[in-house]
Amino acid sequence: MAPSDESRKFQKVRNFGIAAHIDAGKTTLTERILYYTGATYKIGEVHDGNTQMDYMPEERERGITITAAVTHCSWRKHHLHLIDTPGHVDFTIEVERSMRVLDGVILVIDAVKGVEPQTENVWRQAERYRVPRMVFVNKMDRPGADFERAVKTLETRLGARPMVVAVPVWTETRTGVLDLLDETWVTFSGERNAEVERRPIPGDLLETFELARERLVEGVADFDDDIAEKFLSGDPVDAASLRAVLRKETLANKLQPVLGGAALRDFGVQPVLDAIIDFLPNPLDVASVVGENPKTKEAVIIELDSRGHTVALAFKVQMIQGRRHVYLKLYRGRLTAGQAVWNATQGIMERIGRVYDVRADRRDNLDHASAGDIVIVAGLKRSTTGDTLCDPRHRVVLEPIRPYEPVMGLAVEPVKSSEEEKVLDALSKMVEEDPTLALVDDPDSGQRILRGMGELHLTVVLDRIRREFGVSVRTGRPRVVYRECLTSESEGEAIVDRTTDKGARYRARVVVRANPTDIEQPVHVLGDLASIEVQPPEARLTPNQVDWLKETVGQESQTGPIDGNPLVGCDVRIVAVELFGMESNEVALREAAARATRAALKNATANLLAPIMFLQVEVPSDMVGNVLGDLQARGGVILGMDTGALTARIDAECPMERLFGYANDLRSATQGRGTFTLQFARLDKI
Repeated sequence: MAPSDESRKFQKVRNFGIAAHIDAGKTTLTERILYYTGATYKIGEVHDGNTQMDYMPEERERGITITAAVTHCSWRKHHLHLIDTPGHVDFTIEVERSMRVLDGVILVIDAVKGVEPQTENVWRQAERYRVPRMVFVNKMDRPGADFERAVKTLETRLGARPMVVAVPVWTETRTGVLDLLDETWVTFSGERNAEVERRPIPGDLLETFELARERLVEGVADFDDDIAEKFLSGDPVDAASLRAVLRKETLANKLQPVLGGAALRDFGVQPVLDAIIDFLPNPLDVASVVGENPKTKEAVIIELDSRGHTVALAFKVQMIQGRRHVYLKLYRGRLTAGQAVWNATQGIMERIGRVYDVRADRRDNLDHASAGDIVIVAGLKRSTTGDTLCDPRHRVVLEPIRPYEPVMGLAVEPVKSSEEEKVLDALSKMVEEDPTLALVDDPDSGQRILRGMGELHLTVVLDRIRREFGVSVRTGRPRVVYRECLTSESEGEAIVDRTTDKGARYRARVVVRANPTDIEQPVHVLGDLASIEVQPPEARLTPNQVDWLKETVGQESQTGPIDGNPLVGCDVRIVAVELFGMESNEVALREAAARATRAALKNATANLLAPIMFLQVEVPSDMVGNVLGDLQARGGVILGMDTGALTARIDAECPMERLFGYANDLRSATQGRGTFTLQFARLDKI
């Protein structure tokens, strides 16, 4: 394919996602997008449990999105790759890994509630990966909806720079959208409002339109001198000029176009599709991906080119019909069935089995995938989330996907002892698929503990095990996943000098020092070892010896000295290594490093850290007193409260261990009318 042809192809592609707080209407908007683009012929509804994107039984039963679903459709002769992501904080890893491979994102917010806690989390994830955003203010049909107030929360809570390009109007006498760019009144009619009509602005809405357009032009003028000059002189500004500047600054993450509507009422969705084409990036608009040469550690620029050496990122593992499949974003080159690829993250060779197109729960065989595509592949036995796959002769490592640490655990065991092996296999596959799950053995009780992001997360996993693997699991009481941090510097020394029965001698001396470091939020289990210092200077280590030492110290440093909980905020260094020729082989070095690390940690003093959660509770205004009292009785700290005519929102922090069963207690205290969201805030000493 000639470069000009490939360039034109990429210009007609949009890789974007839809993200929001739970119940803001992401999946409802997605279903309308698929319908209006002709990708489906029937609109699925979340409340009916028949959506295209929420295809898992657990999703349809609960009416929530649990796993990110990928599909594609077409609009205005453009090819759209779309990812619908979960809104519940327990499944935030699905959003994180989706953000890592998206070119753009639509943020959906509730017109009544505005920006909510998970919206802020999603925003930070998009900021981290520098993903351009546009915003859809949904649910304009609800009582209490206020478009301007919702847009204002984008500024006050997110620090965003919203630019309203379409104003939704939903009254008893009129429904439609004021298009501020083309200066038209847009209405929707016909079956499922599929027909779009554009007319001159109605007289009674002219003042509203003129004020909104003036604000838009004034805002855009801050980014363009020509528009600023026209605005100051009172000259008209054409739609093409406004679109060009809006697109340029959206791609630079300096502003966010905003539209509004009511997806459930089939209102205002087609303008969103137009805005996707107008403002979100095509693959060529996105800055070139920067990788690293694993040997030289030099930066490698990866240009989007189907003819180049293959580079792809594995961003999700999923068990489909009991078989392992991996989602890939292809940044360069091509992928075909049978192709050998190098996993540069793990340093292993893998082979592609089959390549599939993605349409939610449907898979279609592909002859090949090209740069810019998002596909599923079968046959990768060990590649996992965040791994880089590349040409074996041209190796490169991409930025990995940020991990999240579990905050809650459940003791799990099979109902029938004969199903022990089946349960372990099912749990292992779930952990392999979900990086926020962990399966550990409790050395004190001998129980197997499944750790996750919250009660809902663990409940869904256990439901899937019952449904997909046909085994029943008995669980114990939920327990908090504590962490440990050092409070003093300590040192450990180990000397290995032993001879085997066959006469082989192993000798090595290693000294390890452990230091406490500042703990940041959110906290990772250990992080990278800060450095390795080798003393005395005459000691010379080969690259293999350095790797053995670092790997062993890293493994031994994962558990703290109090109860063996994950260790955080710790700087572990190898400060001395003494070698004894051929006797200081891999076995000797690893054994000495392991003993020295355990000794250093044993000699240290430490604190136990408990997860503190941020709560946002919404309750009827007349029930606030009881809810506040209950939160304070649980050790919660009230951070703020916003009381409206009908409902009140309470912001609070509370220890995770005091929140078990809170969902049932809140329902009882509010006659089923209270709701809450929960997310990790920080670790605190206990």
